[in-house]
Amino acid sequence: MNQIELLDKFKSELGVAIETIFLDDQINILSIEGKNINRLPDSIGELSSIEILFLKDNKLVELPASIRNLRNLKRIVLTNNRLESLPDMSNFKNLEELHIEYNELTELPASICKLISLKVLKFNNNMITSLPADIGNLVNINTLEGENNGLKEIPEGVVNIANLEFLKLNNNKIKSIPAEFHKLKKLQIIQLKNNRIRELPDKLDRFEELREFDLSDNLELDGFNHHYLGKLKVAEFAREYIKIRFSEGMHICPECSLMLPTGIIKCTDCEFTMQHCHICQWGFEEEAVKLTCPICSANYHKDHLLPTYVFGQKCPACKTKVKMDEFITS
Repeated sequence: MNQIELLDKFKSELGVAIETIFLDDQINILSIEGKNINRLPDSIGELSSIEILFLKDNKLVELPASIRNLRNLKRIVLTNNRLESLPDMSNFKNLEELHIEYNELTELPASICKLISLKVLKFNNNMITSLPADIGNLVNINTLEGENNGLKEIPEGVVNIANLEFLKLNNNKIKSIPAEFHKLKKLQIIQLKNNRIRELPDKLDRFEELREFDLSDNLELDGFNHHYLGKLKVAEFAREYIKIRFSEGMHICPECSLMLPTGIIKCTDCEFTMQHCHICQWGFEEEAVKLTCPICSANYHKDHLLPTYVFGQKCPACKTKVKMDEFITS
């Protein structure tokens, strides 16, 4: 039977309308989206020419073992089903994208680590608690997303994914970052919001392409030794393009570019004393409005100066009468 005859057979067994795109008399794309199907016929494994398979928005609990015969697959979209497990995937040597978000998976099969061509892996909103130990074998991945799961750690092997650019693991239970995380030199976005991270590894200044590093809502960092937060250095030329968020404000030492919590005004690296509010003794976040006395050059947070100023209309530091509009705003 040719591919058209095999497709007719599959349609008959499936019992719902599907969309297909042919290329040179071969099935290139097969789309069965939003049909509420709960199973796929085994005959899908006979449609060997398929390269892109869309199965989004159905009620699939499992995939037939025969699907492993689709060796030409380059993209699989299984988003928003009810999958509890995945079949052996070791045959998908050409697969570049795997989308399995919004399912009921509790683990990723070890065979996923054999997908040597994989570039995008998205498994957001499942119940996965750990990643395969050999995930570092997926050296061509540039996007790894696993938000809203139950991940407890980032495997050390992740540092071997040399092409990784986007790592999004928000809303998990991750407690630490691999010691050699700095090896991922192509990382542009790191999102680890709302985890349980307790400390940061050394050498985080090696991220030459970094644009965003989100560590907000990691409660274990809030009261932790600030020395660890101070390990993140930002290259001078890149400051304007990098957005770094922690649970508390940060500021940058103008001498050595060390990123520090605003509660620390003396750099822990070069010991430079940074500009800080004379009233609260905290530094200034980049977006904060700063007022400077034209007489003594004392600096203030605007919100902190106003309540003090209205009583005497003086600079709290030098006690000199200064009109509010004479304070230098920056």
